[in-house]
Amino acid sequence: MLSWFTTVEKAYIALKQQCTYIFIVGQSMGGTLALMLANKYKDIAGIILINPALSIPKYEHLIEEKTNKPYINESKPDINKKGVYEITYDKVPLSAIYELQKLMKQTRTLLPSITCPVLCFKSKEDHVVPPENSDAIIEQIASIEKKVVVLHHSFHVASMDNDKQQIVKDSHQFICQQTLSLNTIV
Repeated sequence: MLSWFTTVEKAYIALKQQCTYIFIVGQSMGGTLALMLANKYKDIAGIILINPALSIPKYEHLIEEKTNKPYINESKPDINKKGVYEITYDKVPLSAIYELQKLMKQTRTLLPSITCPVLCFKSKEDHVVPPENSDAIIEQIASIEKKVVVLHHSFHVASMDNDKQQIVKDSHQFICQQTLSLNTIV
């Protein structure tokens, strides 16, 4: 079985064959993987993080508990906007939660060696990943160019929530600015 990071890395390597500049966008666990990738590949032009995960409090108790259950029940998606439907599973394998916890712990140690530009979106109210995760990333990451945008009208799944247009607009602007800067250097 391929790990999540190996899958992301293979996609990055394939993309690198065809693109001059690559920006990585990651939401929640995807943010964790984006940070890991930016640590390993210093040529990444920038990363865009949306409520990136370094800890998920509702899973913390599972580290200590011994259980024979292979799954736990998953809660409804954390979206503020009414009428939005996200495809999710009713249950989550404990093995996946344990793997995620390892990834988040490892990623914390990598932050001081990540140097690419960062745009980080954090929802003011997030019921899955505490906004302090974004604060810790921005504080500990070695990137010179880093910006945090607070989303006031979205919960955890911000890319599908009330602030999704702001995420698109600000991400587009970030990519254009970074690309212009890189083209000026070349």
